[in-house]
Amino acid sequence: MTVAFSDVLAAAARLRGVGRLTPVLSAAPIDRSASAQVFLKAENQQRTGSFKFRGAFNAVAAMADGNRDTDLCTVSSGNHGQALAAVGAMLRRSVTVYVPRDAPRPKYEAIVSYGATVKVFDRQTVAQEEISSRLGRPGGPVYVSSHDDRQVIAGAGTMALELFDSCDRLDAIVVPVGGGGGLAGAGVVARAVAPRCRVIGVEPEASGAVSRSIRAGRRIHVPVPRTIADGQTVTVPGRLNLRILRRVVDEVVAVNEAQIRQAVAFLYARCGVIVEPSGACGVAAVLAGRVAGRRIGVVLTGGNVDSLTLRGLLDQSANRPSVR
Repeated sequence: MTVAFSDVLAAAARLRGVGRLTPVLSAAPIDRSASAQVFLKAENQQRTGSFKFRGAFNAVAAMADGNRDTDLCTVSSGNHGQALAAVGAMLRRSVTVYVPRDAPRPKYEAIVSYGATVKVFDRQTVAQEEISSRLGRPGGPVYVSSHDDRQVIAGAGTMALELFDSCDRLDAIVVPVGGGGGLAGAGVVARAVAPRCRVIGVEPEASGAVSRSIRAGRRIHVPVPRTIADGQTVTVPGRLNLRILRRVVDEVVAVNEAQIRQAVAFLYARCGVIVEPSGACGVAAVLAGRVAGRRIGVVLTGGNVDSLTLRGLLDQSANRPSVR
């Protein structure tokens, strides 16, 4: 099983009129700093504040008739949980989300606000995969993975489809990566419509799960990463994701915590854009000189950051020298 470009086109048709056609932004400050034309796909403006809405909606909308009225469940540290909860509210489906105890409180509260049931677990003692393996059994709620699912990946790929429709001749497309769904979907699209465009994933230095797995040719488990990029704390890439990533990704680069903070601050202060740390990882890589090219597309994967956290990130980045 894999994900084809036709799956992404089908997902785009399902999302039409439901998901937002998010804007592609450009800003002179980032162009000057990167010495390139940079195009920002603003998925922080997507419904529920991240690209995860695309995959969650597509996965539920594509379900067979026998599953159209069943309850839904997932495991998520925040953005996917919000997205699935919102989809459940739209389609009048009951949703249960298993959330790590250390997930950001605002994301937890957002999941609850959509009417989902939240069950908390300690991911230091119970692996996310252990919980997901117990979910989705016959007769129970349908499990919708945050990343390791064909329709979730196809839905995520629609953000890249829109980016390439808006920007031609891209030298690189840059996508923050956690479990690998968004990067896999973007890579499938890039190989179909812009085969010369480099596909680059960005993960926190504290993780390395995706880059190590691609190099090893097998899934590598890492400890729960200690990073401000809470949306990228998946400890192992998905099985389907890794097969796709090995085929479509050119490189996965890493950024450190200071570079992530500075990217959040740069986008806010110089470009007027609010993103969460995970959403800023692609920009962090560009500003740190980790991505070559004259025309670079970067996905801002999410903007779910509360004012207190944002203020702390800005304070920590103030008056600090460049970390290129």
